[in-house]
Amino acid sequence: MKRVFLTIILFAISSTSFCQFQLGIKTGYNWFKILQSDNYYHPSSFSYDKSSIPISVFVCQRNHLVNLSFELEFLNRSYSVSEYWGGLGSGGLDLYSIDSYSLNAIIEPQFTFGRKVKFFVFPGLSIGIPLFSTINGTVKKYGSPQPIKIDTLKGSAKNYIPKIEFCAIVGIGVDIPLNKNLMITIQNIFSISLIPTKSKWASQSYRFIQNKLEVGLLYQFGNKRKIEKSSQKR
Repeated sequence: MKRVFLTIILFAISSTSFCQFQLGIKTGYNWFKILQSDNYYHPSSFSYDKSSIPISVFVCQRNHLVNLSFELEFLNRSYSVSEYWGGLGSGGLDLYSIDSYSLNAIIEPQFTFGRKVKFFVFPGLSIGIPLFSTINGTVKKYGSPQPIKIDTLKGSAKNYIPKIEFCAIVGIGVDIPLNKNLMITIQNIFSISLIPTKSKWASQSYRFIQNKLEVGLLYQFGNKRKIEKSSQKR
């Protein structure tokens, strides 16, 4: 997975080396929900922490109708799970909360319109890996004629979250100039997990669906080729 991240970063740097490009940072609010598959015999429910705040740095081209954008995003998600599992004679109830932090590499081909104020729309792909995570809760196991047994869940949540998360992305945005080089960017981004995650105990699977509203600052660098041509003419 580290090789994939390195390849993406090198590709993004090489694609913007000789173009007018922007370097920026942004943050905002991430609303997310968990879409779960229906399973009558193994019902579960989720609750969410609504204060998820992503932070990302990005670089993008700005001299064509279609421009490439690349960003690295640090994202936190917290949620609680209530999950029943088992069948006749045995089963259990899981009650736990997960707090996870991930690093996401995002590629976005942006379709840009406008002169001074730049409007853009984009599809994209996000590849995320967990940095660290925690889980806290209990697992109640029952079986006839055995008594109910309660186990404690505490520590890393690596077995309860995706090892690699692929998300499809679609978004819109606008770049508003403050001066010749400095701009404000406002973006709204929708994403959904492409590969469902299996729940730990039950036979259900679930996906993350997210909507991010972000605001950031970016600095626009000049076109390197134009600078070289103007210096040659002199």
